[in-house]
Amino acid sequence: MCLDTVDKKPKVTEGEGWKVFRQDDSYHLEYQIMCGRVQGIGKWIADKHDGEVGGGYYPTGFHVFLTEEDALTWCHFGTIRKVSFRQVVASGISRPSSQRPLPTVVAREIYIHPKEKK
Repeated sequence: MCLDTVDKKPKVTEGEGWKVFRQDDSYHLEYQIMCGRVQGIGKWIADKHDGEVGGGYYPTGFHVFLTEEDALTWCHFGTIRKVSFRQVVASGISRPSSQRPLPTVVAREIYIHPKEKK
Protein backbone atom coordinates (compact mmCIF):
# COMPACT_ATOMS: atom_id res chain seq x y z
CA MET A 1 0.00 0.00 0.00
CA CYS A 2 1.25 3.49 -0.78
CA LEU A 3 -0.09 6.97 -0.30
CA ASP A 4 -1.49 8.44 -3.50
CA THR A 5 -1.32 11.96 -2.12
CA VAL A 6 0.87 13.17 0.75
CA ASP A 7 0.06 16.05 3.11
CA LYS A 8 2.73 18.76 3.39
CA LYS A 9 2.83 18.11 7.14
CA PRO A 10 1.36 15.07 8.95
CA LYS A 11 -2.09 15.88 10.33
CA VAL A 12 -1.55 13.86 13.54
CA THR A 13 1.52 12.66 15.45
CA GLU A 14 -0.02 9.72 17.32
CA GLY A 15 -3.34 8.00 17.87
CA GLU A 16 -5.31 4.83 17.16
CA GLY A 17 -6.31 3.25 13.89
CA TRP A 18 -6.54 0.01 11.94
CA LYS A 19 -3.79 -1.94 10.15
CA VAL A 20 -4.20 -4.55 7.42
CA PHE A 21 -2.25 -7.79 7.91
CA ARG A 22 -1.95 -11.10 6.12
CA GLN A 23 -2.10 -14.39 8.00
CA ASP A 24 0.18 -17.28 7.16
CA ASP A 25 -1.00 -20.90 7.14
CA SER A 26 -0.49 -21.08 10.91
CA TYR A 27 -2.60 -17.94 11.42
CA HIS A 28 0.40 -15.82 12.43
CA LEU A 29 -0.02 -12.20 11.46
CA GLU A 30 2.32 -10.91 8.76
CA TYR A 31 2.90 -7.38 7.57
CA GLN A 32 1.12 -6.70 4.34
CA ILE A 33 4.07 -5.47 2.30
CA MET A 34 7.19 -6.30 4.30
CA CYS A 35 6.18 -9.97 4.53
CA GLY A 36 7.76 -10.43 7.94
CA ARG A 37 6.03 -12.25 10.75
CA VAL A 38 4.74 -9.96 13.48
CA GLN A 39 6.81 -10.19 16.63
CA GLY A 40 5.04 -8.21 19.26
CA ILE A 41 1.31 -8.27 19.74
CA GLY A 42 0.65 -6.32 22.90
CA LYS A 43 3.87 -4.26 22.77
CA TRP A 44 5.33 -1.41 20.74
CA ILE A 45 7.21 -2.43 17.60
CA ALA A 46 9.28 -0.24 15.30
CA ASP A 47 9.68 -0.28 11.54
CA LYS A 48 13.24 -1.46 11.05
CA HIS A 49 13.39 -0.26 7.44
CA ASP A 50 15.04 3.10 7.02
CA GLY A 51 14.37 4.67 3.67
CA GLU A 52 11.88 6.45 1.52
CA VAL A 53 9.01 5.36 -0.66
CA GLY A 54 9.19 6.20 -4.34
CA GLY A 55 12.57 7.88 -4.31
CA GLY A 56 11.79 10.42 -1.62
CA TYR A 57 8.02 10.63 -1.86
CA TYR A 58 7.75 10.01 1.92
CA PRO A 59 9.62 8.02 4.63
CA THR A 60 8.90 4.33 5.18
CA GLY A 61 6.75 3.13 8.06
CA PHE A 62 3.59 1.28 8.99
CA HIS A 63 0.57 2.41 6.96
CA VAL A 64 -2.45 2.77 9.26
CA PHE A 65 -6.04 3.64 8.40
CA LEU A 66 -7.81 6.02 10.76
CA THR A 67 -11.13 4.16 10.75
CA GLU A 68 -12.12 0.51 10.79
CA GLU A 69 -14.45 1.15 7.84
CA ASP A 70 -11.55 2.43 5.73
CA ALA A 71 -9.40 -0.60 6.61
CA LEU A 72 -12.27 -2.91 5.63
CA THR A 73 -12.64 -1.04 2.33
CA TRP A 74 -8.96 -1.67 1.55
CA CYS A 75 -8.77 -5.22 2.96
CA HIS A 76 -9.68 -7.60 0.15
CA PHE A 77 -7.55 -10.29 1.81
CA GLY A 78 -6.09 -10.90 5.23
CA THR A 79 -7.32 -9.39 8.44
CA ILE A 80 -7.40 -6.03 10.18
CA ARG A 81 -6.33 -5.26 13.73
CA LYS A 82 -6.70 -2.23 15.95
CA VAL A 83 -3.36 -0.49 16.55
CA SER A 84 -2.01 2.52 18.34
CA PHE A 85 0.58 4.51 16.42
CA ARG A 86 3.25 7.10 17.16
CA GLN A 87 6.12 8.86 15.44
CA VAL A 88 4.05 9.68 12.37
CA VAL A 89 6.25 10.60 9.41
CA ALA A 90 3.56 11.17 6.77
CA SER A 91 -0.19 11.35 6.26
CA GLY A 92 -2.33 11.50 3.18
CA ILE A 93 -4.76 9.54 1.05
CA SER A 94 -4.65 5.92 -0.08
CA ARG A 95 -6.96 5.29 -2.99
CA PRO A 96 -7.62 1.73 -4.08
CA SER A 97 -8.76 1.57 -7.69
CA SER A 98 -12.27 2.93 -8.12
CA GLN A 99 -12.77 3.40 -4.37
CA ARG A 100 -13.28 6.48 -2.25
CA PRO A 101 -10.25 8.28 -0.73
CA LEU A 102 -9.00 6.63 2.47
CA PRO A 103 -7.17 8.87 4.99
CA THR A 104 -3.98 7.09 6.07
CA VAL A 105 -0.98 7.78 8.31
CA VAL A 106 2.53 6.36 8.07
CA ALA A 107 4.07 5.75 11.51
CA ARG A 108 7.46 4.48 12.59
CA GLU A 109 5.98 2.58 15.57
CA ILE A 110 2.77 0.67 16.20
CA TYR A 111 1.23 -1.22 19.10
CA ILE A 112 -0.95 -4.13 17.95
CA HIS A 113 -3.81 -4.51 20.41
CA PRO A 114 -4.49 -8.08 21.58
CA LYS A 115 -7.77 -9.43 20.18
CA GLU A 116 -10.70 -8.90 22.46
CA LYS A 117 -12.23 -12.07 23.81
CA LYS A 118 -15.90 -12.45 23.01
